[in-house]
Amino acid sequence: QRRVHGKQWYQRRVHGKQWYQRRVHGKQWYQRRVHGKQWYQRRVHGKQWYQRRVHGKSRTGDAHNQMTLLLGDCLPRLLDSCLAQEPPDVHMQRSWQRMLAPSRVESEKWLGYTPDSLRRFWVSAGQRGRDSQKLFEVGRDTEEFARVAHLFHATPAVPAAYCHGNYEAWSARPILRVDRVENGEQEEDSFKAYVNSLAHSLEHQQILFEPGVHTKWAFHGTSAVQSIVDNPTTGFIPLAKGGRGATLWGSGTYFGRDAKYVGEGDFAQPGPDGHPQVLVCLLACGMATLGAGDHHGVLPIRQGSHRYDSTVDSLSNPEIFVIQHPGAVYPAYVVTYA
Repeated sequence: QRRVHGKQWYQRRVHGKQWYQRRVHGKQWYQRRVHGKQWYQRRVHGKQWYQRRVHGKSRTGDAHNQMTLLLGDCLPRLLDSCLAQEPPDVHMQRSWQRMLAPSRVESEKWLGYTPDSLRRFWVSAGQRGRDSQKLFEVGRDTEEFARVAHLFHATPAVPAAYCHGNYEAWSARPILRVDRVENGEQEEDSFKAYVNSLAHSLEHQQILFEPGVHTKWAFHGTSAVQSIVDNPTTGFIPLAKGGRGATLWGSGTYFGRDAKYVGEGDFAQPGPDGHPQVLVCLLACGMATLGAGDHHGVLPIRQGSHRYDSTVDSLSNPEIFVIQHPGAVYPAYVVTYA
């Protein structure tokens, strides 16, 4: 036991692992260092919480702090959701688009939110994506390149919880090339089939499938870009094993709403030329629920026998989407940047 700067600390070694315990404002905290990563654990109202610190950036949720109702017009949106002529969670999920800059929303709409909208750019034989070549470079002087670049450099309308600030520097990061992924088997047999199944499930819950609400553009960093792009069935296997940070919001494959978070969070990995690459993906997130670190397996029931379709880090302003179904993602583009 020691006292530092007027605060009380305890330290003990259990089973060869180092633990610290601190009592702050009447609440109990534990801190553990495992494999060089920093972890915090807190018990609130009988519930167990975990938080992982990644390069000094983390998010813990509101912890019942009413001040968070003032962030991102959360309280007015909650009231609107209660008064809406549709389920409150559907209305709240539609309001997520207001957290993005209008210019990004415009670029997303131009690219499209459905499998069919992606195919209009394809140049493979018959636009079928059945060629052995899966990556096709997008011309720098095309509007398609400009729209993808805008998604990559976009600044959110509401300050981000992760890697916030210094957006000017991120916007100045040069894009070296954009490659379009034309994998017809993965797009048609896996992603499109899942989207159709998702729309059918939502219909049974009296929810109209709405592209841009139940599908989202997001980013993913990985060292397996080529493997994901070439896979004939599905590029992502969410529940095969946990990735970096995968226990923070539950099991699945993690996607960042903002490319800045994926890049500055060191999730983007170098490609064959040594420059970092990011996958620009279209997600079929359906109806999302809040993720939990101790969650594994299928998601909770939303209505009747229908479960939630994905999880997020915040139901007010999500910046991380966690996908549990392998067919719910299509890697549409690969962005290589400096």
